Amino acid sequence: MILVNRGGREILLDDVQRRVLYHHARPADPHELASAEPGDSIRLVPGFSAEATIAVVPISPQPG
Repeated sequence: MILVNRGGREILLDDVQRRVLYHHARPADPHELASAEPGDSIRLVPGFSAEATIAVVPISPQPG
């Protein structure tokens, strides 16, 4: 759920998620990166710049 303020009007969006896309990222643990295998997840943290884009994306409908 996200509350958007547009021109002084508050709009509640309850079927979306917020995604933060960092423009620069680095591995949180360089040792984790060195031992990673295909399919592993690697935690990233902001890199030399904390610049980011915040995107609002729809939540996928639940099956059934």
